[in-house]
Amino acid sequence: MSISDKLGGKRLTGFARNAAIDLFVSAFVMLFGAVYEHYSFGVFSFYMLYAFVPFFILGMFELQAGFLDNLRFDPWALRIARWGVVAATLGSIFKGVLEIYGTSSDLTVVYPVAAWALFAAALIKGIAGLKKTR
Repeated sequence: MSISDKLGGKRLTGFARNAAIDLFVSAFVMLFGAVYEHYSFGVFSFYMLYAFVPFFILGMFELQAGFLDNLRFDPWALRIARWGVVAATLGSIFKGVLEIYGTSSDLTVVYPVAAWALFAAALIKGIAGLKKTR
């Protein structure tokens, strides 16, 4: 039994469970960024401060979608979108660490490109899934 599985004695399922997990990961990334910023000796990065935002937005989307019973989402499209959120979050943390350290890398371009490619794939899969259910 964990916080993400139970809420008020009722078992969380579907969108509510995914939203709880995403919001928990968002809080963890926010705490990680705050601790990292605290020990960076006055150097800060907005990439590190706001690395939690992609998971927070995904969690809010899934929480809202959980209240709308008549919507049908392709589960694979949501999985692909989640991987896009992971790529965006990891890219933001990576760029934040490099900025705080005072260096740069050409590899920081890979994360946003991968995230946008995954978001586009999720959108295409989602649209294809909507046409199948009609």
